[in-house]
Formats: sequence, C-alpha cells, structure tokens
Amino acid sequence: MQKKGISPLIATVLLVAFSIALAAIVSTYVVQKTKEFKPEAIIEDTLLCDEVYLDYRIDADEDGNTLSYEQVSANLEIYKLKGLKIVNKGAFSIHKYVINSPGLETSEQFLTQNNARKELIPGEERELEIGLRNDPNDKLIKITPIIKDPEKEVFVKCSKRQLIFDHERLCNDVGCTLIPLIAI
Repeated sequence: MQKKGISPLIATVLLVAFSIALAAIVSTYVVQKTKEFKPEAIIEDTLLCDEVYLDYRIDADEDGNTLSYEQVSANLEIYKLKGLKIVNKGAFSIHKYVINSPGLETSEQFLTQNNARKELIPGEERELEIGLRNDPNDKLIKITPIIKDPEKEVFVKCSKRQLIFDHERLCNDVGCTLIPLIAI
C-alpha cells in the first residue's frame, strides 16, 4: 500500500521540474527580445512611408554639361557632386534627409531653397550638392527621406524608401566634368 503514494509524488516533482525548466526557457527568450526592442523603430518607417518615393533627375546645362565634381579640398580629395536634382514622386512633403556618401560621415540635413528651410512638396524637384570623398571601396550615395507625421507633428525617417545610386556609374553613363580646386 505504501507504493501507491510514491507514484503521485514522483509525478508532482516531475511536473514542477518541467514547469520550472519551461519558465526558464521562456523568460530567457523574453529578456532577449526585450533587449533587442528599439522604440525608435516604431517611429521609423510607419505606414506613411509607403507613400514616400524619392527619385533623381539630371539635366544638361546650356553647354551640354550634366554632372560635375567640384574639388573643395586638395589634401583630402573631397568633392561636391553638382547637377543632380532630387524629385519627390510621393504623396508627402519631404522635410529633411539623411545622406550617406563615400568617405564622409552620415549627416541629417533640412531641405533648403535660397538658404531657407523649405520642404520638397510632391511633384517638386530640387538640386542637391553632395559632398563625397574618392573611395575605391565605396561608391554608393544613399539618401533617406524624412517626412513629418501630420497628426503627431514628429519627423519620421523612411529608411526603407532610400534613394541609392553609384555616383561613379552614373558619371560614366551621363558624363561628368571635373572642376579642380582653384588656388587663391
């Protein structure tokens, strides 16, 4: 008769041990996912970003020139890419942009026109001068649009709507001129 009492006791101990092991596994997973959570990611790439589309256009000037590299630093080989116009083909005004160009730090800038802040409204285009350093390993220029959420009045970075292009390939396709640094 005493053997009947041991079987439920072993079952209870095994059930408790299994529950503790399962709780440890689940809590480890939850702690890991909590550490990975980034609240700023909720602000980035909202549904509004689905209606953001940034493109570029290149026009030839009266001399037939399209793009040009203007050297701004002799020692560091830093250039400004001129002649590139960005075009807002989306449904929202673009207020700022993040630019990542070869050899230089990523920077966030307001869109300006005549040295004043002015957003790029849908359908509008504006010329950008993009600084870059000659880097044989990195030729991609990435422009990330930032819009303003009309309801919350916060800026939203649309990372999935980046405009990415290879400046060297673009110059080979349309032709570029190099404007050397003029010593004063």
